[in-house]
Amino acid sequence: MKIKINNILKSDTTQETKENKRRRPYEKPDEQVEEDKSVNNNTVKKRRRRVNTGLDVSNIKENVKNLIFNRNHFSRGTYSLLLVMVVLAVTSVIFTTKSYNALNEEDYVDFTSNEDVQAVNNNIDKEDIEDIEEQSNNTNNVDVQDKDDVTQINPTPAVVETLDFKSPLVGNVLKIYSTDKLIYSKTLDMWKTHDGIDIEGKMGEAVYASEKGVVDKIFNDSFLGMTVVISHIANYKTSYSNLDLNVPVKVGQQIKKGQRVGNISDTSIGEIKDNPHLHFMVFKNDVTIDPKSVLD
Repeated sequence: MKIKINNILKSDTTQETKENKRRRPYEKPDEQVEEDKSVNNNTVKKRRRRVNTGLDVSNIKENVKNLIFNRNHFSRGTYSLLLVMVVLAVTSVIFTTKSYNALNEEDYVDFTSNEDVQAVNNNIDKEDIEDIEEQSNNTNNVDVQDKDDVTQINPTPAVVETLDFKSPLVGNVLKIYSTDKLIYSKTLDMWKTHDGIDIEGKMGEAVYASEKGVVDKIFNDSFLGMTVVISHIANYKTSYSNLDLNVPVKVGQQIKKGQRVGNISDTSIGEIKDNPHLHFMVFKNDVTIDPKSVLD
């Protein structure tokens, strides 16, 4: 009986060994699998405990160091991007701080009472009044300028100068002006026209300008003798002949009314037999006219 039982046990063990041999090399025995399961359950429980109790600070520091100094995981572009992000963050913080400080430094009106509101309204009213006064002053200035412009556009009319001829010599008229009737000439012993008037005077007596003007000509005529011609306004001219050779005026000289222009002499060859006299002529537009028509 003992032998049979041993044989049965041996057969069972041999069958177990055979079965173990038949298993795949990577498969573990059932006992080992159960042990592994118990180990895994214990690790999961430990991890859950860590999560519930909090993070390990030392592990965090090590992970950050590995993140920063691990060149295998991050490239230069990544570090550059991180640096730009940090700079932008710092810049935004600085700008926000400055803006906040600037807003705090501004002065604001606190309308805490009716008196403050009334004071502000009074200031506004004063500014409006000043603006209105300034506008009125500007309009007044414009009106004054317009008046000045009107004065310039319509000035007072200028005084028109008139001629008032005076006799250049006080004396009797020896010969009158005559262009349509003949007059007898002693020197020439003939009848002829006379284009001026002969005013009797004394030898060397002064002759005066009949009206103000400018000396136009001074010449010694072969028939009328030494002659001075003065130009006046309105195309008038006066001529003084039979003067002394030494005349006290020059061509272009301004002459006043009543100013001496010469002295009576005997330089007129064509009238030398007549008594001492001044041969006086008046021209209008370079044409002779009767001197008596302009003399007083």
